[in-house]
Amino acid sequence: MKQNLLLVTEHYPCGTQESFLETEIEYLKELYRVHVITTDTDRLMTRTLPKDVIFSRPSEKVSGFKRFFIRLSCLFSRGYLEERRLAKAAGKFTPAFRKHTLDMLVKSKLLYNYIRNLDFFQREEPLLVYSANLNDYLYGLCCLKNFSDDIRVVTRCHNANMYSPRSGKRRETLNELINQSIDAVYFTSDHSRQLYLQNFAAPGTDPEKFRVARMGVPAQELLPLSPLPEFSLRVVTCCAMEADKRLPLIIDALSGLNSGCVEWIHIGTGSKRQEITAYAQQKLAGKNGVRYKFFGKMSRNEIDRYYRENYVDLFLSVSLSESVPTAMMQAMSHGIFVAATNVDGVSDVVDNENGMLLPANATPEQLSRALDAFCRISKESIAKKGRLAYCSWQEKFDAEKNCADFAATLARISGQTDEEITAQWKEAHSKALEMENRPRSIFGPLQTPASQAGIHEIPVSFIESLKEDGLLTEADPLPPEKPAEPEEEPLSFEEPAGKEEDARLTPEAEAALPDEILEVLDPGARPKEENSPEEAQKTSEN
Repeated sequence: MKQNLLLVTEHYPCGTQESFLETEIEYLKELYRVHVITTDTDRLMTRTLPKDVIFSRPSEKVSGFKRFFIRLSCLFSRGYLEERRLAKAAGKFTPAFRKHTLDMLVKSKLLYNYIRNLDFFQREEPLLVYSANLNDYLYGLCCLKNFSDDIRVVTRCHNANMYSPRSGKRRETLNELINQSIDAVYFTSDHSRQLYLQNFAAPGTDPEKFRVARMGVPAQELLPLSPLPEFSLRVVTCCAMEADKRLPLIIDALSGLNSGCVEWIHIGTGSKRQEITAYAQQKLAGKNGVRYKFFGKMSRNEIDRYYRENYVDLFLSVSLSESVPTAMMQAMSHGIFVAATNVDGVSDVVDNENGMLLPANATPEQLSRALDAFCRISKESIAKKGRLAYCSWQEKFDAEKNCADFAATLARISGQTDEEITAQWKEAHSKALEMENRPRSIFGPLQTPASQAGIHEIPVSFIESLKEDGLLTEADPLPPEKPAEPEEEPLSFEEPAGKEEDARLTPEAEAALPDEILEVLDPGARPKEENSPEEAQKTSEN
């Protein structure tokens, strides 16, 4: 008989957020009886849950009188007293911090009370509680463990759970309480994991609790498409039209193009749509060689269909922050070359082998020169990088493989053996297991085109040229794995050091794009100049 899994979400199946759960839940339900609870009490359910998945959410509005007594009980709880001790030691116990802590504890308590009264919880069966986000109510979920030794609590932690993508403000409260009681925290990248260990885990915290479980996007049918004319470049951006996505930077870069023809397609909408649209009309009206179109909001399936039906040369991201760069993974699954600013965990998805890492604060002039160069290189050179992007997706970001692995990992935490897990997979996915070209890693090694002869022979020497010019950056080094000792780095709620310094460009990064980039990107595009007699003599002497 399957064990119970309680999936707690912030929105899913309401709205459009937490889209990764749409694929993930298909695998979880094969190993568990899944109960979904969302804390989103305002929006209507917009997505259909799989058969046999149970859904509920707190609908009762708590009266002010009842909330007052809950708040009063939280004021004298162990959680509040521990948070107060830690904050006082750090010199951060301000009235604002005290209010925020109490608000978070009340939110946790309300969810805790709701869950413990559910029928399946009352039966006292083994239970795995899985929170889709490390957030304010997670401490209440951890407190459920007090009822039984057969309850386990795990969570995913995204970059946005640690730092606000808009303000950069870091998560302040309940971190240590959660670290003490949670069974496992799963991060989407190595970078995120080690950032958490460095800034949110006290010395002595067991690092084995903090693990990596990568996200992914589904496989796509790759159709042969005819590229645009050689000197036309189709660039796609896919993101919210918000300030941190820096779409005006792309507009400024397009307005400064000196050659080529660029067609810019943007997918997505947001609060800055009108401003960005007006700015594009102002800067790009009458600009020769530039076309653009804003498609607005599109579903994941609609985006996939666009990629299947339209040839795309380059996927571009100039964002200031990225939580889980799903849009990049999606482009890579279609074999599209990705160029992205080196922010947050982007370098876990894109590097200078399978794409292009741009400086975090690339200027319009730099971006314009890069687009000029791409307009002049061969389509085959770009397509080769796109094939490497596809190989990276297949190796790391295949949703089918990653979701199957994650579901199996959670089952092991619940005490299921590999034999039991395999038996359930075979029963639920007997046909899928026969697919020779897409085996899941829990059943055998992943076979990818990257392992085939010839792929890794694609020249990538242009990376060094771009790097010298400042148009590429190396992936940021990972933070230390273990938290520092108390005397070196005491627990604090300070903003993490080094965030601004990491984004600064070196003086070399301001240099102009050298013409040699064309020859390196597309060998033979320009004939090599003959050495001067003096240089020839020096060469012969050496």
